[in-house]
Amino acid sequence: MDVSIGGLGRSSGNAPAEILALIFERYGWGKLLDYKILSDLNDKTIFPLIKSVNRFSSKEITFGFAGFHSGFYPIIKDIVQNNPSIDYRDLIIAVSKIQKEKVNKKLLMAYLMKIKEN
Repeated sequence: MDVSIGGLGRSSGNAPAEILALIFERYGWGKLLDYKILSDLNDKTIFPLIKSVNRFSSKEITFGFAGFHSGFYPIIKDIVQNNPSIDYRDLIIAVSKIQKEKVNKKLLMAYLMKIKEN
């Protein structure tokens, strides 16, 4: 298997390593790779140099993995800005395991408290 951060290798055909990490997690193969570290590297280091659309941004792959609708992201963003110790990706994944259609601030705050407890 040929993978690279953001799928940007020397030639075409490289799978994004951060997506492979999520596939491993989804199918129960554990956290062999930490997608958050890989996607942060992609978002903060690689794609700013390329100056193109980042199809594999951390936000986009988290939405896809969790089945989370991007329309709810402004609520997440607001909550995380007031709780900087919480990673928005953890909140999205946690709440999406239970609710994907009726996401609201009250529900998100309840999950925020669960994440803080762990």
